[in-house]
Amino acid sequence: MSSPSRSARPSIDPYFPTHGDPRFHVHRYELTLDYRPGPNRLAGSARLTCVAGPEPVTEAALDFADFRITRVLLDGRPARWTRGGKLRLRPARALRAGAAFTVEVHYSGNPARSAASGAGSAGRSWRTARWSPASRSAPPPGTRATTAPPTRRPTRSR
Repeated sequence: MSSPSRSARPSIDPYFPTHGDPRFHVHRYELTLDYRPGPNRLAGSARLTCVAGPEPVTEAALDFADFRITRVLLDGRPARWTRGGKLRLRPARALRAGAAFTVEVHYSGNPARSAASGAGSAGRSWRTARWSPASRSAPPPGTRATTAPPTRRPTRSR
């Protein structure tokens, strides 16, 4: 696994230019999901390990579906956030250029059913943003994007 680069410049993904936030790069996603198919109910948390780009970050935007958000943490502390097409976080103080930081979002709700399902990487970030917060900025040059396997909680059958 590669470590986050603290000086490389993130760039906009050419295939999804309106997705993600080029002001920072998500190095790792850690998801905990509890999905109940019968009622189509999802409860989850996402922990994103990120690296700020070459400029200080005063706001970070994540692509995220319309779930009820119960808690948002920035580096382990409650964060100010708003909703409006994207989940927007505003740190109390700007994150310095190249700084590593974590974002944790706890949420629940009913995922939208979509015909755009299945395996493969084409459009993966778009579908992922329906179940968890995501940023689809291209990784900085010389780094390799990593994704942690999801942590699953056992579900009870009724």
